[in-house]
Amino acid sequence: LNLKRATAGGQKGTDEVLAEINEATKETVRGSSCLDVLYAMMLRSMSPMVNGAQTKIIRLCFAAFVTVFCKQSYSTPIPFEVATEFFLKIVENESAVLSIDDPLFKSHGRRASMLVPQILGALGVFSITKHSTTADSEKKESSIKIDSEVIHGFCKQIFNDIEMQQLVRHSEQRWNEAYVQSYLQAKSNFFWDNLQPDKSRKYALEKAPTHMIQAAMYNDVESLLRNESFIRGRFWYQGWTEGTRAHVNDIERFWEMVKYERDESDVITTFEQLESVLMEEVAREVGGPNGRCTTLEAGRCLHEISLSLAKIGLFANATKFCNTCIKLVESNLGPSELVAALLYNSSIIHVEANQFEIAEERIAECMKIRVKTSGQENILYVRS
Repeated sequence: LNLKRATAGGQKGTDEVLAEINEATKETVRGSSCLDVLYAMMLRSMSPMVNGAQTKIIRLCFAAFVTVFCKQSYSTPIPFEVATEFFLKIVENESAVLSIDDPLFKSHGRRASMLVPQILGALGVFSITKHSTTADSEKKESSIKIDSEVIHGFCKQIFNDIEMQQLVRHSEQRWNEAYVQSYLQAKSNFFWDNLQPDKSRKYALEKAPTHMIQAAMYNDVESLLRNESFIRGRFWYQGWTEGTRAHVNDIERFWEMVKYERDESDVITTFEQLESVLMEEVAREVGGPNGRCTTLEAGRCLHEISLSLAKIGLFANATKFCNTCIKLVESNLGPSELVAALLYNSSIIHVEANQFEIAEERIAECMKIRVKTSGQENILYVRS
């Protein structure tokens, strides 16, 4: 109703809404659920008449938004800047189809996409909120999210719409690529390890590798995961352990997609670059936004790397990181239960690497500590 009032005026806008509700109700099959009527109304609302013809741009952008940004959760907040640049790229990439019969594209070109967030916000499809930035409480950054699973489900209706097939068929890969392209073009002059990242940079630090993998941009994601500035940006934004965990998870997903085409040395090099940047942060005299990375925190991060390497079956390489991890943690905590747990894991990894003598030494050290920290009747000692 807000959208109609803005475009058609008060009473006229209300009359148009009533007319569209009546038309939508007639179009649904008798006996259909209330959800079918709602989706028919949403179809009308997202397909406004422009110069006597319906536009597809709003439905296209909504379907792309849901497909790319709402795969895990429909209510994930997405920075407003990310969405607007993304919609611009989506419409630009589909310009060959839209230029034939879409009236909104004919009248506004690719800039028509700039209207989409406001239109979907006015319709109540998008919930748009503003937040103060960390650096400047007066400056506001906006985010977009979908509040209802019912609205999220309308995306399926768009994919089933015959009129939309040319725009939405086999689209997930190219739409994820559109996000990556839109972000890199908009932020090409910025470093990943900017001390005060905005919301769009924070989102990219968390999710850019995921979108690259879903776009099958394997060379690009490999380069990004080895990018020193990107790794440092993750450490400074997400923290040492969480940044490492996010990075190794992305490496695992990447390796799962390319393991039959790439050499194991490629993934090992990526892990080694992560270790290199981590140890540079340990040696840094002046800390970053999170302060200086301690040797204890570095040890925990190396443990994440060793477990990840073990998970993908590279046990011999995992032992290297595991051994360094134990030295760093033990130098801080002495013979503690945490060190015993690390020795236990190290023993198992060495067994898998067929290094049985070292495995025996590690489990003996583990039991020596646990007899003091837990006692011989404790389940931890028994398992050891």
